[in-house]
Amino acid sequence: MVATTNQETREMSLEYAAVFMQLLEQVASDQTLREMELTAFWPQRGPLYQGELAIVGRSVNKWYPQCSFLGREASTPGGRLNIASQTRTVSETDGFPVRRQPREEDENENWEFNNAYKRARLLKIANALVGFPSLFWTELFKIAPAGGGNPSLNLRRLQLSSCTDLIRLELHELRPQRVLAMTGLANWLDWFAEGLGIKLQHYDGQYVEALGLTEGESWVVAKHPMTAKEDLYALEVKQAFSELGKPLPNSEGKCVTEF
Repeated sequence: MVATTNQETREMSLEYAAVFMQLLEQVASDQTLREMELTAFWPQRGPLYQGELAIVGRSVNKWYPQCSFLGREASTPGGRLNIASQTRTVSETDGFPVRRQPREEDENENWEFNNAYKRARLLKIANALVGFPSLFWTELFKIAPAGGGNPSLNLRRLQLSSCTDLIRLELHELRPQRVLAMTGLANWLDWFAEGLGIKLQHYDGQYVEALGLTEGESWVVAKHPMTAKEDLYALEVKQAFSELGKPLPNSEGKCVTEF
């Protein structure tokens, strides 16, 4: 696999874009989704990212209005290109929260995504680990309901194969040393583990559920942070990475190098 990432503009490769277009075509092929308003996500890389940490969420929960589309709009090549272009532009130029912090005009426009994300504990936890500018941020499922909430079981199954390929490309092209999946294991990360070659081991933590190793990354799989105490969550994640031999700053712990 040959990556063609543009390091200056933080673009993903042409291969990545092709798989993303394929995903949109798959969504449009499902008759139950043709009149549904959906939103798409393109991964975000902070301007100071040097491979320190990738964070993986489940899917976006209300996102930029520019990224919304009806399922049938992805049924033509031109429609798919427009959706992908809009979604990519948001992540690579504007890109709240990784590319920038909230602005006053966000409040003035009353974008629902802004309030949703500002409330989210996951942002506070992520910032406590390495800081947003040093993050690479992605989601397991790239397509979600525009009105918020997780993708349905049908929508998750439909996009699983393509999203696995997209995450594999993200890891290959951006090469994070550590990956934190803030998704929970059951019915989320476990769907992707085999396809990504993650060798998982149970972890008996309050928030961390599993540790994982691949040829290139150390994985920590933690519960969704909706009801978490942010400081304890971040502390346990740091401890888990230390046990994998990939400590974050100010981390301590026993090193586990293989399972």
